[in-house]
Amino acid sequence: MPKTPKYNEIACPKCKEPIAIDAQICPHCRTEFDPADVETRVKSQRKAVAIGCGLILAVIVGLAALGSSGDDASDKSSSDNVAAADEYPEPGSADPEVKDAAIGFYRSLFAGMGACDKAASKTADVANGLETGGTTIYDAYSAATAQVAACKESWNELDGLEIPSALAGPARDAAEKAREMCSNTALTKQMGAETMQEVFDGNMKPSKIEEMRQHAEAAQAGVLACVAGATDMAMKAGVNVEDLPKFD
Repeated sequence: MPKTPKYNEIACPKCKEPIAIDAQICPHCRTEFDPADVETRVKSQRKAVAIGCGLILAVIVGLAALGSSGDDASDKSSSDNVAAADEYPEPGSADPEVKDAAIGFYRSLFAGMGACDKAASKTADVANGLETGGTTIYDAYSAATAQVAACKESWNELDGLEIPSALAGPARDAAEKAREMCSNTALTKQMGAETMQEVFDGNMKPSKIEEMRQHAEAAQAGVLACVAGATDMAMKAGVNVEDLPKFD
């Protein structure tokens, strides 16, 4: 009885034994295939993978990119705090030491996400290339594997990020919350990349695609919370939002 084809395989039309998607000749019965037919089945496989995960990957990475959401999140944080403005120091009232500490910590939060964001963007580019044929499923799996490692690195860096001693009271409390939000976002991206690995390794079940969608939503919420939390920390330290660094 012929074996069941694995992922990235099909059954030979003649002997029914498993062969690679891009096989030109069946290694079992030696049947030769029309190059046009081989190209068609390869394109079909790439399209199936792209439909199943390429678009979702783009959502995960696009929504989770800290830099692209920074300005909007800062604006939202500012508007949300208008009603409780009396709980915050006058913008720009922070003394130089506190201001430098707050802005430095703000930068550190973004820098900590750097490795994870760079790897996630690479994964998205590779995944989007599946549909056009510019990349292979093996490239995508490799990129997702690299993202797992990079986001784990970012999580460790953020989780161990030291809060400057110059930040005290409400500003310090806000800094602790921002650090937690940002480290959790890196962890979410790591988990998302681990799910991508499973999908690229052949697990295209609806439940796995749904898991990817959930990671996308969690990443979106996490990145907004991270940036808004960092902005809130700066505001509670008396830093003017306009003085915070902008990121592309």
